[in-house]
This record gives sequence, C-alpha cells and structure tokens, in this order.
Amino acid sequence: MEKDGGLDVKNSDDFEAVEVTLEVVEPMGNEIFLYFTLGESQFISRIPAREKPEVGTKMRLYFRRDKFHFFDSESELAL
Repeated sequence: MEKDGGLDVKNSDDFEAVEVTLEVVEPMGNEIFLYFTLGESQFISRIPAREKPEVGTKMRLYFRRDKFHFFDSESELAL
C-alpha cells in the first residue's frame, strides 16, 4: 500500500459490504456520520466530509472487519 495518493490495493476478504438506506446524515466538520438500520439494530458510519450523501440515499458501504466497534445500547459499554 502506498500513501500520498498512490495505489491502495486491499484484499476483499478484509471487508464487509452492506446495502443501506441513509436515515440521518450528520456533518461534523471534516467528517460525516451516516445513520442506518440493519435488521433491528442502528449503526453509525463515519466518512470524509468530501462526500455529500443525502437522507434517503441508497448506497453500498464497505467496512474493514478489523475496525468494527460494537456497543451495548443500554449500558453504552463496548462489547
């Protein structure tokens, strides 16, 4: 992998892809939080602010498995 805008080739086995419909889009300065539901669970994803999705947009998101963070909705503790 090269930094500085060079080619970045990743193994697809390192990622999960999901189709989502954005429920909330929250600009936070240099990043945007995307809120969506999968099954009965709400998720939040963070993307660079250069992207400009709108609420209701259907999109495919790719997640690195080693970067997942899960929290208990009642205690708010990391699982």
